Amino acid sequence: MAEYPKVPQYDAIYKVTVIGDSQVGKTTIIRKFVDQGAPDHYPPTIGVDFGLKDIVVENERCRVQIWDTAGQERFRAVTSCYFRGAHGVVLVYDVTQVKTFDNIQFHLAQAQQFTADNQPMIMVGNKSDLGEQRAVPYSLAASYAHDMGMPLIETSAKTLNNVDDVFYHLINEIRKRHKEDRSGEPRGDRKSSIFARSGSRRGWCCS
Repeated sequence: MAEYPKVPQYDAIYKVTVIGDSQVGKTTIIRKFVDQGAPDHYPPTIGVDFGLKDIVVENERCRVQIWDTAGQERFRAVTSCYFRGAHGVVLVYDVTQVKTFDNIQFHLAQAQQFTADNQPMIMVGNKSDLGEQRAVPYSLAASYAHDMGMPLIETSAKTLNNVDDVFYHLINEIRKRHKEDRSGEPRGDRKSSIFARSGSRRGWCCS
């Protein structure tokens, strides 16, 4: 009997690259999205790792391929190649560590260098459950995200707060851009549709 190729169980595949300093929780965020029963802590990523999850967005079956890059400085030159072909980028900092927020500027510049113009990106402030240890005010991060034309979501990989929202929101934005590209319609100003959401589960608010 002849063998025929299997029909993919998804309509589209999207590559998402996650970047940020070491120990900000990138791997935990990814693993919690892929498998909510995953552990709360992981050792630092060496080079690059990735996870897969199939989701449904507006009746479209989407396979999300998430690339988890190493945050250590010695791996930065190596991980830059993993931006190529990405449909979206997640930039993660730790709300309890100011340096990780300051370094978002570097990670953003790197992402912009190796991705297409007007690439969908989202900024994530992780460890929002550590309220007493907060060192990066939400208002400061929201202002920076607005200026850079990105949405901001604060998450807690430990409690799962807003973890799914990060990837669903980014995939929605990627799909929107693809539809605009196919239709030839102008994209307009990214900043006109910027949203910010905090780890306290406040509603979406226009910035």
